[in-house]
Amino acid sequence: MISQRQIESLELEQLHMYKFIDKTGKEVYLPGVAYHMPKATIRLFSPQSYLQTHGGYATVEGDKVTHHLPPSCNQKAAGLGGSEVEFPIEMSGGNIPLISGVSCT
Repeated sequence: MISQRQIESLELEQLHMYKFIDKTGKEVYLPGVAYHMPKATIRLFSPQSYLQTHGGYATVEGDKVTHHLPPSCNQKAAGLGGSEVEFPIEMSGGNIPLISGVSCT
C-alpha cells in the first residue's frame, strides 16, 4: 500500500521519449510525461494517459498487455498499420505489466 507521504512525494517530470521494441523488432519512440518518486530507480509510464492522449488501444491476455499504437506518419505513407508493443505481466511480482530494457530521455 502506498502511503499518503509517498503519494505527495511524486513529482511531475517533463516530457520524455520512451524507446520500446515492437513485436517486429523495430524501435518505437513514444512521448510521455513521467511521474516518479525522486529516490526511486524506476520511471512509471501511464499507458492509460498515453492512449487517451495519442490514440490506439490495448488488449489484455493472460500473460501480457499489448498496446496497439496508431500508425506514425511514415507508416501511413507506406500504407502500414501502427506498431504493437507487448508488456509481459509479471505474475510473481505483483501481477502487473512490467517491461525492462526501456530507454528514457
